[in-house]
Amino acid sequence: MELKQLINTTTKPIIFFDGYCNLCNVAIQLIIKHDQHQQFLFSTLTGEFALANNLFGHIQMEQDTMALWVNNRLYIRSDAVIEIAKRLGGWFVIISYTKIFPKFIRNGVYNIIAKSRYRLFGKRANCMIPDQALLARFVK
Repeated sequence: MELKQLINTTTKPIIFFDGYCNLCNVAIQLIIKHDQHQQFLFSTLTGEFALANNLFGHIQMEQDTMALWVNNRLYIRSDAVIEIAKRLGGWFVIISYTKIFPKFIRNGVYNIIAKSRYRLFGKRANCMIPDQALLARFVK
């Protein structure tokens, strides 16, 4: 299936992340581990999929931004984290309660962590090597 067709036909949410950040990679591995229904697909922010589909349009997407594309809607930063947590269910739902805080506060905290992520957690040295079943959930 071509990339442009996938974005219009997939009903699965797609999580976009920084493929070089250790914190992002740990977060993706945690999501994979707890995504019992295999509802999420994954792609890097600078991957062929995101670029070919111009998903982010006029929105300035920095490498420090986590994004979630679902039902033709784009969630970014803290909104993406909250939506992912709601969809995972279980104890992750606690994270979704942060929605009670104004967006500028949530994104302020998000941005502080995001700006310091390489310094605090480093860049990826060892890649996760997914098996064939998991590899099918990653979109280039």
